[in-house]
Amino acid sequence: MPNRSLLAHSIAIATLDAKTETLPTPDTVLFTAMKNEGPFLLEWVAHHLAAGFEKIVVVSNDCSDGSDILLDALDRAGYLDHLPQTVSPDMAPQLSAARLFEAKFALAGKWVLWLDGDEFLNIHAGDGSVQALIDSLGDASGMAINWRIFGTGGQNIWSGLPIAQQQTACAERTYMPHQAAKTLFQYGKHFTAMDVHAPHATPGMEESFHILDSGGNKVPQRKFFYARDGAPQYRARMRNVREIHKIAQINHYALRSRESFALKSLRGDGTMTAAENARRGQDGSGMKFRHGKKFWRKYDMDECLDTSILKYSDATNRILATMCDRPEIRNAYEACCDILVQNRKSLEASLGLHLETAKRWEFLSALEQQF
Repeated sequence: MPNRSLLAHSIAIATLDAKTETLPTPDTVLFTAMKNEGPFLLEWVAHHLAAGFEKIVVVSNDCSDGSDILLDALDRAGYLDHLPQTVSPDMAPQLSAARLFEAKFALAGKWVLWLDGDEFLNIHAGDGSVQALIDSLGDASGMAINWRIFGTGGQNIWSGLPIAQQQTACAERTYMPHQAAKTLFQYGKHFTAMDVHAPHATPGMEESFHILDSGGNKVPQRKFFYARDGAPQYRARMRNVREIHKIAQINHYALRSRESFALKSLRGDGTMTAAENARRGQDGSGMKFRHGKKFWRKYDMDECLDTSILKYSDATNRILATMCDRPEIRNAYEACCDILVQNRKSLEASLGLHLETAKRWEFLSALEQQF
């Protein structure tokens, strides 16, 4: 069962000092907006603490799988800061979360990265730490870090083991969707507002700084920003996929398993408002199938093997073990995993098939019919 596998996996004992800082914030901050990521939260948090982030901030909304309870427990133990939010119907949850984060914390001069719960930072520079990544930037104000897409590895039901340590099959380095990037940047003079893939430049400052791609190449301003309605807008994609992943990459586990993918599909899109999610597929927009067959084919890639993230495994497992030594965290985590099993059984009943044994096309066709 999932709720026992991760606990059994994390048998090492470690000590992690509780973090009690509120304001001012430390120098390196990881931010995310989450909904219903409970079974995968501990690994994601432990990995990024092992990589060296000094603060992790999670904004949650409308959780129904116990994620909010687990986040509260992690907050009280000092592993992260949890900010629950109530999202206005006319606001996308992720952007609402970013504004809450920016209002809550003193970010000027701090290095900030926004990752989703299925994205893991994997640093190749130096000792693999966040500080080594920052040191590699020189005088650059940030780095656009490209994805590397990892498939399911044939996993239909989550085993309960750490995703990053189990799923190592991925797409070829030159796979075009690797153009997508997330940006580590220094908040303040040049950047004054966050967005999902990159920050917005301070108006009038676009020519006064530069960023690097994750191959260490200087990105021309015209390739990172473009004008729209008189204001600079960032580009979410770095076009040169042949010279990336040298300094860092973001391991992107968009599917994880059939089970996880199906539940993500039904959860909705965090970049859309509630009304937009409700309209998916009803207005001819084609958004109905964002998490359908095309999405699956794009992200279930296993042509190559990349085990570079395993350098964090020992440190991640020690932190996981320390987390699970705390009854409040362990009990909340197990409750999330129990709800996952219940949700899977309900989903299978609704789809009329078993996720473990159904043919792939049967599974994807049945899932699309749920919208």
